[in-house]
This record gives sequence, C-alpha cells and structure tokens, in this order.
Amino acid sequence: MKKILVGFMLLISIVLFSMSSSGLTYHFTDNNSLKTMGTFSPRLSGGISTVYYYINNYSTMSQYASDLISGIESWNSNSAINFTQTTVYWNSVCDVKVYDCDLLPAQIYNPDVNKIVNNPFKTCYAYAKLWYGGGPGASNNKGYEFVSELPATGDYWLGEIFINYKVLPSSNSSMKKQVAAHEAGHVLGLNHINLLSIMNDPLTTSSPATPTNTDKNNVYDLYYARW
Repeated sequence: MKKILVGFMLLISIVLFSMSSSGLTYHFTDNNSLKTMGTFSPRLSGGISTVYYYINNYSTMSQYASDLISGIESWNSNSAINFTQTTVYWNSVCDVKVYDCDLLPAQIYNPDVNKIVNNPFKTCYAYAKLWYGGGPGASNNKGYEFVSELPATGDYWLGEIFINYKVLPSSNSSMKKQVAAHEAGHVLGLNHINLLSIMNDPLTTSSPATPTNTDKNNVYDLYYARW
C-alpha cells in the first residue's frame, strides 16, 4: 500500500550534489557516522528483500529514466538487496521525481549549521528525503532531508529521490547512473563515507560508478546485523 502524504514538508537535505572543478561534490557534510545516518541507524521499515520503486512519468523524466533505473538497480547484484521497479505508484516505497530548481526560494534554513543559507537545491544535482510517521494516510507523516533532523528512534517507511533536471546533465549517462546509485544508498539508510564508495563525500568522477562490495555489506549489516 502507498501513501497520502500529509503534514508539513520541510525543505531540508540529506544529499546534495553540485559541480566543482573536481567533479561532483556536496554542499554539506556531517560527522554522525561513517556507515549510517546517526547512532540509531534508521532503516527502511519494509526491509530490503524487495524495495519497490516508482519512476514518476513526467515529460522531463524521459531523458533520465533508463539511466536512473540502471543506477538504482546496480545495488541488486547482492542477492540481499532487491530494488524492483513498479508501475503502480501506491505500491512503491521509493519514489523518483524531477523538480524545477527555478521555482525554489533563494535561501532556506539549514539545521546542520543553524542559520539561513543560500538554497542548495537550486544548484544541486539531486537529493533524498526520508518519510517517518504512521505510513499511508497517517496524519503524523513528515519528511526529513538533513541528517541532523532525523528522529532519534524509529525507522522510515518511504524514501524519495529528487532529480534536478535543470542541473544534472541529461547527456551524461554515467553521471546520471552514479547519482541515482548514490541517492538509492541513502534510501537504504547509508550516510556519506570517506572511503572508496558510491557514498563518497565528496563524490567525484573518480569515485566508483556503482556500489562497491563494501557499500552492499554495509547495507546488509544495517538490516541483518545492526549493532
């Protein structure tokens, strides 16, 4: 069953991409954990044996869909993780969308640094949002994008991936796949890691194009051997 998203949607961020002289880089970093997003290590409540994801059928998505699918499903070479595309929106626990950065405000509040900053969503390639609450139709559903904002307890029931189609080059297939794989890692529960990883911070053109065995093992540990 899917959701009716209810509640105030906070404009905050877990993952952000922008261009620099060295390639892809993040606007923000955090030091909560090398592997996961905080000491509690939240997870997707439905598990990872079948993670249904839905590619929203926007006209602008046609330039991205095949590469995003390839990047997301690059996690699937580990039999414990299974991203499966669904054409039924209400069945998905991972929604992939595009957004228009020109429609966003110039500045937002960044809870990680506790001040107003230039809105990074206007220049980033993509970001992820995790939804906590009672699930489909619940009045307490709330989305979080900054790691510092995640609740101290409980797992999330939905992940969303937002693609900035005006910034992420539609002609760069390898970059689109890399970005999608990285964002899917956040939907699974992984944070940035300063090793050779699809979750690199910063993620550069020399970073792995797909999840490494370490990345997949970290996901397995999170769901089957949580410390």
